[in-house]
Amino acid sequence: MSVIITLLLSALAILLVLIFVALVTPVRFEIRFRKDAETSYQVVARPLGGIGPPLPLADSHKKPETKEPRPAKVRKPEKDKRRWAGRGPGVILALPEFVKGLLRCIHIRSLSLDAEFGLNDPADTGYVYGMLTPIIYGNPWPRRATVSVRPVFGRALLIGVLDAKIDVTPITLAMPFLRLGWRIYGPLR
Repeated sequence: MSVIITLLLSALAILLVLIFVALVTPVRFEIRFRKDAETSYQVVARPLGGIGPPLPLADSHKKPETKEPRPAKVRKPEKDKRRWAGRGPGVILALPEFVKGLLRCIHIRSLSLDAEFGLNDPADTGYVYGMLTPIIYGNPWPRRATVSVRPVFGRALLIGVLDAKIDVTPITLAMPFLRLGWRIYGPLR
């Protein structure tokens, strides 16, 4: 009996260590988006810092499975909405800090954007390109990022390719969510 308990406890300990390793090591997301005559995209996750097997998350080449229609559900009575009363401003005020916390958890390994765009009116194309120019050329992009955007003044057009490799450590995502929950439901709300 003690042998079985020892085996179960050791299996549980190994499982906990594997879960801890999966939460602490970064997951690499490889994103490819192409827009020309047709739009195609692919998102692949590679766990364990990019050395794990590729796990496809989204692919435009795979056809979505058709689901059978579900029978109509019986409507339930509406819940009391007073539960959210007074929390709206707290949620809205907490969202910028939440987004900033999420962006801190994302590490760009490589980014490549090559795009051409044009609008029907050449003046509108120049206006949009003028608005994009400070973002493209004014920011000191890291060496790992290359951004190339070219205006096309003759016709309406949008073609381009985006390739990105992004690392996200799952355990670091917990803090922004905990802060958001504390700001909404905490004692100082």
